[in-house]
Parts: sequence; C-alpha cells; structure tokens
Amino acid sequence: RAEAQFLRAFYYFELLKRYGGIPIVDHKISIFNEANYLKSVKRNSFEECVNYITRLCDSAAMNLPLKFADIANADWGRPTVGAALALKARMLTYAASELFNRPSNNNPLVGYTDNNRLGRWKSAAIANKAVLDLMPQVPYSFQTTYPALFQLKTLRSNEVIFEKRYPASNTWEVLNYPLGYQTGKSGTCPTQNLVDAYEMKTGVPFDWKNPVHAADPYANRDPRLLMNVIVNNSVWKGTNVQLWEGGINAKPLFRASKTGYYLKKYVDETLNLATGQTSAKQWIYFRLSETYLNFAEAMNEAFGPNTPDTLKTTALQAINAVRTRTGVAMPAIAAVVTKEELREKIRNERRVELAFEDHRFWDVRRWMIGENT
Repeated sequence: RAEAQFLRAFYYFELLKRYGGIPIVDHKISIFNEANYLKSVKRNSFEECVNYITRLCDSAAMNLPLKFADIANADWGRPTVGAALALKARMLTYAASELFNRPSNNNPLVGYTDNNRLGRWKSAAIANKAVLDLMPQVPYSFQTTYPALFQLKTLRSNEVIFEKRYPASNTWEVLNYPLGYQTGKSGTCPTQNLVDAYEMKTGVPFDWKNPVHAADPYANRDPRLLMNVIVNNSVWKGTNVQLWEGGINAKPLFRASKTGYYLKKYVDETLNLATGQTSAKQWIYFRLSETYLNFAEAMNEAFGPNTPDTLKTTALQAINAVRTRTGVAMPAIAAVVTKEELREKIRNERRVELAFEDHRFWDVRRWMIGENT
C-alpha cells in the first residue's frame, strides 16, 4: 500500500510539473457513475495538488522501510522512506520556484496566488533536510568515483536513493558510441554551452577570452567535464578521438557529431558491440547530490548563504559538500559570496553535476530563465 502511495505521488508530480493543476482522483469511481463523473471532473488548483502529493509522500514514508535487505538484488528499485521524502523534497523545491510564484498570477491552476514564497522556500529546506537527516540510519554517502555511479551494473551505490534497474542491453551504446567505434551512431552530442559551464579546476569560470583557457580548453577543468563528455583528443576505447573537422570521428562524415562532442556519461566503454556484448543498466531518479543541491537552493533563497538557523547546515555548506567530495574535489565556494552570487553558483552546479539526468530542462523552466539560456 505504501509503495502504491509513493508511485501515485510520483506520477502526480510528473503530471503537475508539466500541466499545472490536474484532477485529484482520490476515491474509487463506480462503473455505474463513470460517465457522469468524467463529465463533471474538474482540475484541482496547483496548491491542492502540491498538498495532495506531499500528503501521499508523508503517508508512504510512515509505512515504508528505511532500507531493504537486498537479498539477491530482489529489492533494488523498491521505494524506501528516503525515496518518499526525496520526492516530497523535490516537489516542495519546485513549488517554491519562480514559475509557480509569479507575482501577477491570478490563475490557481498554474501556480500560487498568494505572496508566501518565503514560507515555501523554508518548507522546501526542511523537507530536503529531512532526507539528509536519515543518515546515519540509512548509509547514504557520496559515490567516491563519479563515473561509476552511472555504471553500477550488478552493484549498488549508497548515493542512490531511488532507481530503476533494466535488463542487460547495448542499445544505449549503439545509439551513443562515437562514430567510427564499432557500430556507434553518435546520438546524444553535448553542446558547447554545457561544456563551457564546467569551471576551471581552480573554481573560476572558463572563459574563451582568456588566452590561457583558450589555448588548451580541456586542461585543468572541473573533472566532471571529462567524466561526462568525450572531447577532442581524449582517449576512448584505447584510441584518441579525432573531433576536428576532417578527423576520423568528425564531420563531414555522415552521423558525426554536430557539436564537436560525444556523450560519455552512462555509456559503457567496455562493451564490444561487434560481438553483441551487453551490460546491465539503471536509471537514477533520486540521489544524494540532488538533495544537497535542492537544500542549498532552498536555504539560500530563504536565509542567504551563511545565515545560521535551526537546520544547522547552511546553503554554502550544502553546495560545498557536493563540490568538494572525493572524486570531484573542486574548491569550496568562499563564504563571502552574496545571495545572488550563490544562486548562480547553485544553478551552475546543478547543471554540471546533474547533466543528462533529466533536470536541466525542468530547472530552466521553473527558474524562468529560458530567454537567457
């Protein structure tokens, strides 16, 4: 029953973030009255839907286990307390965002019509902290090797809060291997603006106008760049990728990358596609890093970068936990940043940390920054 409540909340969230208020169907519909019901059903307000989703999450969390025994992997992919609370936390983070809090909004179907946004940011902070506070009852921790988080195969990671496991396949590799490597079709090609979003290893933004940066643009960068993206002259399957025009993996060859980059995240480099080799896959819906970044965002909007409060962790501490962890080791953001500066840092951190994990489109939309990005 609790698992069903969690899944119900999950799908309501997916509908709500796309369409705004939707009809809440919280009771059994009689087959003898179905036609009349469907004629009379109305959309609930955005606020009512948020409240319904969070109530479902709370109810599910009360009856789900903190963790499963994982005997023979049979419980991988089943929701836990952490999954229910992570969903609630994401819902409340979205609910506090610009898209649903427009000052001029008078349509309750598409967002709030009051001016209590500060209260919503505080609720989002509390909800995200509730996930983090499950430690050490649940051994959540950062994956020490970032690429391995997306190549778990028959392993599991303590960073994962909720995931879906798939049977072994090589479809993803066939679609995304660089052109020129076995049967690769070079499907998902990262864009230049994403690559430029990865900072220098020193923590300063990358800048093409800086002659040192431009002279060797992939050197001394945030290590997550080369963990997520195949760049020119990087090594793939033992050979250097030639992504300059006329290179053996580049334009003008048919299907070559149109951006000068290939996808590395998720792609299993060890497979031999020529022999049909496969490997197990997983999709991560919730992981620890997102929760820290949600918390950082909510805390910064509610209290600023460093303001102490009863939650005992600041926005600055939360984002730095993600940046400075083993396997990434980016420098901490200094304590002297303003709320506005940290907002931009948090948004960029989400962009690079969660790249290709189905967050960026929704983040751009909820922040209403599409005209700029």
